[in-house]
Amino acid sequence: KDLSRLIFTAEATYGDSRDLARDVHEIFTYIEREQLQTALQAAQRQLRAAEVNGNKEEARSLIAQCQTISRDIAQLR
Repeated sequence: KDLSRLIFTAEATYGDSRDLARDVHEIFTYIEREQLQTALQAAQRQLRAAEVNGNKEEARSLIAQCQTISRDIAQLR
């Protein structure tokens, strides 16, 4: 389902493009951003669970992981 959506979006956006290298780079950047956002959401869910369970060590580790992923997302923009 996600792949179909990506293919449709790519065809609709880049179907008549003249700069293929730039367009491919944009597509891969979009995919990477989506993957990072998914990873960030998962890490945030795990962080909430660690906080609820009082697991401070795991929470610290997950905070660092969330910060790293957030920085990676910011660098893509």
